[in-house]
Amino acid sequence: MPYLKACIKESIRIYPAGAGTARRTNQDLEIDGYKIPKGVDFIINSEAVMKDAKYFPDPEKFIPERWLNECDKGHPFAYLPFGYGPRMCIAKKITDFILEIGLIEILRNFKVEYNYPPGEVFTSYLLNTPKAPLRFKFTDIEVK
Repeated sequence: MPYLKACIKESIRIYPAGAGTARRTNQDLEIDGYKIPKGVDFIINSEAVMKDAKYFPDPEKFIPERWLNECDKGHPFAYLPFGYGPRMCIAKKITDFILEIGLIEILRNFKVEYNYPPGEVFTSYLLNTPKAPLRFKFTDIEVK
């Protein structure tokens, strides 16, 4: 289970559902010397942060092992595909649960193949969407 969770987390890091989060400041802020007045709308580009080599070495590579060691998890705010705090996505926990249970059931019952060359899979509009049909092959696993 820890490795499955690491694979899910790494997949979401590389292919998040959306590019970021929009917010409005509710008070005057100063971040790294920049003054941001109350009432300003801004976007946090979490997708760019999750693909930044400063926080994730070899950011374009799928390396689920980076999530297995507590010491290697990097900056606590570098991975926020669901946001953080009181405005965090209310479906985060159910999404995690459904992904884990769904993948367990698929992997227990099917051999899964994707025999196509690697390349850009998604394009980003407001949400990331597949560029072309995802052609997975599912073969029943015979129960012995």
